[in-house]
Amino acid sequence: MTRITEDLVRKRAEHNDGILATLEEVSLHQLNIEKIELLGHMCKHLRILYFQSNLIARLENLHKLKELEYLNMAVNNLTKIQNLQRCESLQKLDLTVNFLDKAGLLSVQSLQHNDHLADLYLLGNPCAEWHGYRPFIVGTLPQLRKLDGQQIPPSEGIAARQMLPGLLQQLRQELLAEGIDPDKAAQVEDDSVTSDDIAETGYRDESGEMRRPWCPATRILEHRESQAQEAEAESRRKAQQQSYCNPDDIKTQLREDFPAIQEGEDIRQKNEGKWEFTLQDSANGAAVELDVEIGRDGCCSCACRVRCGLTAAKLSVALLLVTCCSQCPRRIYLVLHPTLHTPGPVQAYQHMIDHQRCPQKFSQSAECPKRAQATQE
Repeated sequence: MTRITEDLVRKRAEHNDGILATLEEVSLHQLNIEKIELLGHMCKHLRILYFQSNLIARLENLHKLKELEYLNMAVNNLTKIQNLQRCESLQKLDLTVNFLDKAGLLSVQSLQHNDHLADLYLLGNPCAEWHGYRPFIVGTLPQLRKLDGQQIPPSEGIAARQMLPGLLQQLRQELLAEGIDPDKAAQVEDDSVTSDDIAETGYRDESGEMRRPWCPATRILEHRESQAQEAEAESRRKAQQQSYCNPDDIKTQLREDFPAIQEGEDIRQKNEGKWEFTLQDSANGAAVELDVEIGRDGCCSCACRVRCGLTAAKLSVALLLVTCCSQCPRRIYLVLHPTLHTPGPVQAYQHMIDHQRCPQKFSQSAECPKRAQATQE
């Protein structure tokens, strides 16, 4: 027996580069297949499906093929038509040379839900030998346009529908005479209704872990659980992305009440106060200048690690800077000055420390008009 597997379908989908998600036509004929499975999950966009010359005894697991238009089940072992009620797009059904007998004729009623079904083939089945075969099929399925390759004119359809009640009563009487229950013969399955109702197959052991036997129902249950987990994870991921994209949900927390700076402690510039600054080489290339613009009233409340004591006439700055390279003789200058819109007398300093921790030197800068007017302490 050949099982329908993903590898098998991919081999038969070479015309679609082996891609199953977009596969629209596949031929699985003459493979001794006994059961239809997996196609509804792997190839939901199938439009044409060939299953002729196999050993399939039951129509099943096709209800998810909503786009299926042509199904060829010729030369199989079918005895009843069922489980096609949810194939809404089905237009052509070939059941030539199967084993539908007179009792199987009653299952034709299940195709009344397939509104687009226009072409049906039942030649070679035992039911085709019954004297009322053609008018019974035409009367039961008014949407048909062709039966066994022959057109159905409107006049034949009208006559068949008028004959149907009598033919149905006669068929039931013949089945009862043969010891066959017509009501039971007319019962058909719709696996689209029952497929979602799968009972739990396992149990929980002493540790609380679920134990399930390996069976088709277990596979479906585990697949659904996996889908639910993936959906939940995707929902959390989208919610997290949404929070990133919504600036209203982002709240910046500013640090307050910094601990007092101990004597000898390194002070590192973090610029949490968002001060405007520039960092560039000096004109002669012998130093790197860091120019920070601070407001008269805002520097001390800022969250950067600059130690400031602001009075009406004095600005004291303590800052530790390290040169970019131990082998580089250049010095780093820190230039602090008020913004152009800040009035008032403010002292400006240049804090200079080289890589050898040379003594501090203060000098007045003539590059900035504001600093040129400042008085060195």
